[in-house]
Amino acid sequence: MLDWIKTYWEAFQILRNGDNRHYPNVRQVTFIGCAPRSGSTMLMRVLDSHSQIASPCELAIPRYFRGDKKEKIVNNKYRQICNYYGAKPLLAQLDPRRLFDRILKKEKTTCLALKEPRQSLFFEAIGEDFPNAKFVHLVRDARSIAMSEWFRNNPKRGLSIWYDYNTAVLRLLDRLEDEQTHRVRYEDIVASPQTTVRELVEFLGYEFEEDMLDYGRFEHADDKMNLWGTSGQGVKAHEAPQHRALGTAIDVKTMKDRQNFSPEVLEAYTELKEVRQLNQKLGYTD
Repeated sequence: MLDWIKTYWEAFQILRNGDNRHYPNVRQVTFIGCAPRSGSTMLMRVLDSHSQIASPCELAIPRYFRGDKKEKIVNNKYRQICNYYGAKPLLAQLDPRRLFDRILKKEKTTCLALKEPRQSLFFEAIGEDFPNAKFVHLVRDARSIAMSEWFRNNPKRGLSIWYDYNTAVLRLLDRLEDEQTHRVRYEDIVASPQTTVRELVEFLGYEFEEDMLDYGRFEHADDKMNLWGTSGQGVKAHEAPQHRALGTAIDVKTMKDRQNFSPEVLEAYTELKEVRQLNQKLGYTD
C-alpha cells in the first residue's frame, strides 16, 4: 500500500512540475520509422545483436496512441515491457525515459533503437519530444508491401498504408539535419548486408560487428516477454507465424517471394500516382 501511495504521489508531482530527474544513461535514442511489412523486426534483431545497441522488442510509447485503434494493445504491451525491465508503468507512461534507462541498464548497452511501424505516423510529435534523437527511415518497395499476406485481398490498401506511413516519416526527416537521419533500404540489407548494416551502425556512432548479421545466435528480450500476440496477452515467440518466418540470419531468399508482383498489385500501383511518385523518389523504378 505504501509503495502504491508513493508511486501516485510521484506521478502527481510529475504532472504538476514535470520530471526533473536526470537520466545519464539515456544519451542516445534512435527511432526507426517504416511501413508495416518492411523488415523492421529483422532489422531490430540485427541491431539488438550489437554489443552496444539495445533493440530488444517492438516498443510503442502510449502517449502517442491516445485515441488510436491500437491504444489498448500498446498499453498492454507497454505494461509487460515495464514489468520485465522493472519500471513502474504509471511513471514510465508519464516519462518514457524511465523505461529507456531501465532497458539500457539491464541490457548493458549505450544506445536504444525503437521501432513500431504504426508509431511512424506520430514521428512529428516524437521529434518534438526527443529533439536530440536520431531517426532511421527503413524503406521497402511499395509493391513488395502490397504483396504481403496482410494485403492479399486488397493490395490498394497496402499501397495506401505504405504511402501514409512513409509520408509521415518524411514530414519530420525533411526538416532535420543530415546527421540526425539515415535511410536504409530493406533490399540493400538483404543484398549487401555487411555494407548496409555497417553504414547504419556507423551512423549510430559505433563500429560494425560482423556477428550481428547472424542474429539468431543471440538472445532477444521479446522472446522472453511473450509479446507476439495481438491482444497484449502474448503468445510464445516460437509459436507466432511472424517469428517462424523471421529466420535466424539475413538471407536473400527472404526477399524473392515479394518481387514477383501480381497483376492485381501492378494494377493498383498504376492507379495510385502519388504512391508511384514517392516509390520512385525512394529509388524504386518501374
